[in-house]
Amino acid sequence: MQNNPRYPSEAFLTMDANIFPTAELKEHYNWLKANQHDGFVKGQCGELTYVPDKEGNVSLVWQPDLKNKLTPCGFKMKKHENTTGCIQIWEHPKTVGGNEVPYGLYIAGTDPYDQDQATNTTSLGSTFIYKTFHTKEGIYEWPVAEYTARPDKATDHHEIVRKLLLYYNARDLYENERNSIKMHFDHKGSLYLLAKT
Repeated sequence: MQNNPRYPSEAFLTMDANIFPTAELKEHYNWLKANQHDGFVKGQCGELTYVPDKEGNVSLVWQPDLKNKLTPCGFKMKKHENTTGCIQIWEHPKTVGGNEVPYGLYIAGTDPYDQDQATNTTSLGSTFIYKTFHTKEGIYEWPVAEYTARPDKATDHHEIVRKLLLYYNARDLYENERNSIKMHFDHKGSLYLLAKT
């Protein structure tokens, strides 16, 4: 890199007795700085939407937020702040064979809510997708996606959680004290996505 630098900083790299990959570390550090949101590393923000193909089959497709219109919710939101939120993904699901996500590779945990409007609280619904075991590439035993938000309607929240579970082929360990998420999944024929008590 010093002999063929693309940037002036690469020409002045220190090469003496350093066992660490300095250039790669600098690149990753710059990536971390560019992707921070409220002090945390922001994942790739976007939406999951159903898209029909030429044969009329519908599939769930990730559409990244290329125009930076979506903002993830932070920790301790205030009542006047926008709590619509968005999905954040750090690692997309790994597939095998015919483009299928292996069963059991991902699990989810959800803290839902029931009421559409919260008057005295800034409580948010929150779902994390967790990768359970090692695959050839990527991270494991680590969260790979998050959806923390409180859209205007609880059913909108529950539907985004359902799409996220379908995308990762994950089973959800949800707080079953709240019944509206179970009713929503039952209405959509998706009770199998919710873990048994």
